[in-house]
Amino acid sequence: MIALPLAMVVVVAGAMALTDHGPDSILRHLYLVPTVCAALTRGAVAGGLIGALAGLLHAPVVLPSVERAGLTPQTLDGLLSLGFPVLAGLLVGYLADDGRAHAARLDAILAIQRRLAHPGSLEEALAAAAEEVRVTLGARRVALLVGHDVQTAARASVPVGTVVDPGSAAAFTLVTGQAVWSRDLRSDPRLPSERALAPSPIRAGALPLASGVGVIGVMAVEWAGELTRATRAGAEELALHVGLAVENVRLTLRQRGVLIATDYLVNSGGVIFAAQEQLIKTPQHLHVPEAMLGDRVAVDRWLAEHAGAFTALAELA
Repeated sequence: MIALPLAMVVVVAGAMALTDHGPDSILRHLYLVPTVCAALTRGAVAGGLIGALAGLLHAPVVLPSVERAGLTPQTLDGLLSLGFPVLAGLLVGYLADDGRAHAARLDAILAIQRRLAHPGSLEEALAAAAEEVRVTLGARRVALLVGHDVQTAARASVPVGTVVDPGSAAAFTLVTGQAVWSRDLRSDPRLPSERALAPSPIRAGALPLASGVGVIGVMAVEWAGELTRATRAGAEELALHVGLAVENVRLTLRQRGVLIATDYLVNSGGVIFAAQEQLIKTPQHLHVPEAMLGDRVAVDRWLAEHAGAFTALAELA
């Protein structure tokens, strides 16, 4: 794909050389076409390189004119045109890279929500979400913990079996709710449990998983290479959405019923209606009179008389 912009730059340079156009020729603006094309398809690096090549190929046309005529409005415009393709390629490429990264994060968020909504245990859902986070952020390791204590929290990690120590950044974030970023995890004085010799620094971040009820867990991520500002922003955005998705899963599991009562359970404590693991307190006027307890015929008659009230109570579930 980079071959087409390169060919276009060479063609434009050849046309300007053969037709002997000066530095103020309208043809020089054609350098922007391959530069922008490379930036849109390959990003800022490719856009900057093609723009620099365009400037170098245009230099033999501009510099002799400056030497002959000095700095005139025309030659000054030609000098500016040497650097303009580079700037255009970098700017357009940066915007294209940012747009692609944002689209990738949106795809990851949708995938995480779908996987967390899939029937199964919370640990299985967390493992699928951790893999999505790792791929999206290009991370070395990812761990997701849900709970309030690092020892008892539900967890999932990629690779499987990643250990989270009580003195780690993830444990600190789980307790305090504060995000932790480290430029070198194994030499950070704040994290004594992470200290160890390593040939290269390990960038890391521990981000709280927050919901409407507060911090419900932590997302710990490690990178082997440089951590860009865009990657860091992406991690923070993913942590926000993962926290909300995990809370939705917890609510779903909490509301998912294991027993649905279709009749009335009568014991010495009164009548209990159970639906979807929720207990609705029996109103005082629907308590079985103590004088009837032990008399099955009287209790059955009393229940028949109050069937309408119990039906209305059942509809509250």
